[in-house]
Amino acid sequence: MRHVIVFLALAAGLLSGCSDTEAVPQPVGLGGTYDLALMGRYVFVTSSDRNELRVLDLEASPRDFVRAPNPLEPLAVPVLPRPSSLTRDVRYKDEGGQVNEDTAGPYVYARSFGSDEISVVAGDPAYFKELKRLEGLGFVTAFAARGPEGNRATSVLYYAVQNGPDATLYRVSLPGPDTLTQDTALTFEPLPAVTMQGETVTALLVLPPPPGQGALDPQPLVIATRSTTGAGGRTFRLEVNNPQATPVNYQFGVPVRLLATHPRAEVPEPEWVQCAFDPERKSGEAFLPPEPVPAGQNVFGVLEEGSCGGQPECSGVVAVDASTGARATDATGLPMLPIQTGGALPTGLTLAAGAEVRIDCRGDFNGVVKRPLVGIVPASNGEITLFDALNMRQFDLNHQVEAGYAFSLIDSAGRDKDFTVEELRTHLSAQVLYGVTRDNTYRLVFQGLLPGLVELPRTDRECAPGSGSTCFAVATSAVQNVDVGDVIVLQGAAGSCEAELVVSEKRESELVTQTPIPAQCSSTELPNFSVRAASAARPFVVSSDRAGFLGRVGEGIPLSVPGSYFFHPGPVLQPDPQELVLTLNLIARGLTRGDQYVLNTLSNYQPFVFGVDTATVTSGLAAYRLPGSVVYTQVGDAHYAYVAYPSADGILQVALEAIQDNAANSTGLVKFE
Repeated sequence: MRHVIVFLALAAGLLSGCSDTEAVPQPVGLGGTYDLALMGRYVFVTSSDRNELRVLDLEASPRDFVRAPNPLEPLAVPVLPRPSSLTRDVRYKDEGGQVNEDTAGPYVYARSFGSDEISVVAGDPAYFKELKRLEGLGFVTAFAARGPEGNRATSVLYYAVQNGPDATLYRVSLPGPDTLTQDTALTFEPLPAVTMQGETVTALLVLPPPPGQGALDPQPLVIATRSTTGAGGRTFRLEVNNPQATPVNYQFGVPVRLLATHPRAEVPEPEWVQCAFDPERKSGEAFLPPEPVPAGQNVFGVLEEGSCGGQPECSGVVAVDASTGARATDATGLPMLPIQTGGALPTGLTLAAGAEVRIDCRGDFNGVVKRPLVGIVPASNGEITLFDALNMRQFDLNHQVEAGYAFSLIDSAGRDKDFTVEELRTHLSAQVLYGVTRDNTYRLVFQGLLPGLVELPRTDRECAPGSGSTCFAVATSAVQNVDVGDVIVLQGAAGSCEAELVVSEKRESELVTQTPIPAQCSSTELPNFSVRAASAARPFVVSSDRAGFLGRVGEGIPLSVPGSYFFHPGPVLQPDPQELVLTLNLIARGLTRGDQYVLNTLSNYQPFVFGVDTATVTSGLAAYRLPGSVVYTQVGDAHYAYVAYPSADGILQVALEAIQDNAANSTGLVKFE
């Protein structure tokens, strides 16, 4: 599945960096925009088609790519062939014993899928060039880097190499850009304490040192792996410089393919706006902001979708406590559920501390509010999700309305049969559960066709000589859905047989009828058959738009649809929750074949999701359909997400204060190509 994401991300291109040599004119367009890395005021972007990086200057006026010596061209930083992934040095300010935000540099690193090289690029505008290319490393699958910290003046690059079925982790220390050259001798140190037999490293993450330990340089590192022999994998933290420290296993539950952590997250009391979905902290009548969250307290991971057959629990974003490895708890105190992206695959992840977002906050206030920590997740369906990364749940913008439903009764042509709501509620009753019931449409079709028994080829025979009964061969799995009293309909290009054959007996893989078959309904004239529900006890076939066939019902026969919580409405949950319990109390008079009750269930759950207006020609955003990697930064008083779009070979600047939730946006977006 990880390779699917990679392929999706290979459809665009952007950045170029700077070099000592004379700029070479570049072709029009950027090509190969797969990944982003933020370095202070600069966003580095891969331009894979040109084997280079480009650099977007966020403080330029107007904002633009750094220009080459020839100002008509963007600056290009030549790197290894077809760069696809970027990482950068991570280092955290330590102020008053508190580890705060990550600061820039000095290096950005580039690698390519399947390559044995890593380019080391100086991120300072005094250089903006590849200083050294690390070669002959082996098949590199992941990398991360730590900038100079405490008493250590060097940068440390960690990278994982695949050796057949096994993985090995290495680190290498790099001097500053003033002394690093292509000829600088480096020591590549394997980390033998990390044994990864039968595993591939899918992601690495540098964590800030615990408060006050920066000078000790413990170098905490998170490692995510995937089994090379099965669907398993693990994620764990170790202290690279302390081999006696026991690795801490992270309880993500399934393998992880992307990792992220956060800077210190807090909102000063004067800037706090209490939203209706926020947990309450009060002093008298005044609402207090949440307690500050130290940098790196939680580690967030994008789950590997293919690790358990595409089940919901294997998709989305989950967080764990960085120190203990335990699953993070949400605002209800329960272990958090995955932050999901509507069935699509997350393609990027970043955490934005103190971000200002336009949000429907209380019903009486829909404006820009500062949130302590916001998760930003682009997805393969083109949408971007913002979630509450402090309370470990989605922003539920419709939280005051519980789950509901609506009935209708229509004929086979889709026309309403003009029953009132009150009348329909005497026919049907439904139970829904907030946090479990999803948006869905259920259909109860009167005398509907049975699944697996539609337009089958006829191989019917006389059951026994002289018995007068006919046996129709069917799949054993389909027999269980048939009742005695259902009808077999003979079909073909000429139409259907007027005589419907009543099922009189069910056998292991046969249906028996004693209804005579007219001569004009021979298998030559009508070579196919279907089976319809027609028994008096269960004449309705039930299906849903999300799950397909669910079963059959009749008067007084309830149908339960098992479900699971996709968010926690409170700290107390029901065991074995049901998405829907449906009971047919009374069948309407005068129903004809094909009439159907339609039940629309409403979750009344509205996360903060938005898209890009790709339909309006004047927006110029038609190609911005597939988002990829994302970074967040604040420029002056403005809060931006920068998203790579492989589909457009461009970067999209997203002004979080201007974005409208659950809409296709064109305002607040600026493209850089």
